[in-house]
Amino acid sequence: MMNADKQKNFWAGAIFVSLLAIVLLQNFRADSFSEDNLLGYPLYARFSDVGGLNSGARVLLAGVDVGRVVGLELNPNNLSINVAMDIYSDIGLPLDSSIAIISSGIFGSKYLAIYPGAEFDVMQSGDQFDYTNNSVDVMGIMESVILSAEKKINERRN
Repeated sequence: MMNADKQKNFWAGAIFVSLLAIVLLQNFRADSFSEDNLLGYPLYARFSDVGGLNSGARVLLAGVDVGRVVGLELNPNNLSINVAMDIYSDIGLPLDSSIAIISSGIFGSKYLAIYPGAEFDVMQSGDQFDYTNNSVDVMGIMESVILSAEKKINERRN
């Protein structure tokens, strides 16, 4: 009986380790960016804080899918985050378009929202957005509100 339990534990552990390895390999593969794997054309943006944005996140224009995040990389020179996107080839974005990191609800996943500009010339393969807005730190805001409320409660007690 003890031998059968050890065998079950072995196989359960082996399956767990295999699944963990697959997940880790997928994450490393998703973060490795190669222009050869693109369906459209690459665009780039630089942020000082991406706050939970991940490879594979959606890129939306007016609420419609226009691409995917394909890579995130820390720039060691200025400690900014370079974000690489794959934009569908039939989408032309004005040169002065801006991009922001948006959250789907309070605890939802992050995605990129593009706000088109007014230029007639469009961005080309390899261009970078000049106007970016960082992710909002929802947890930090909630912490500030809670601390402020606690401070007011304590002041009223005294």
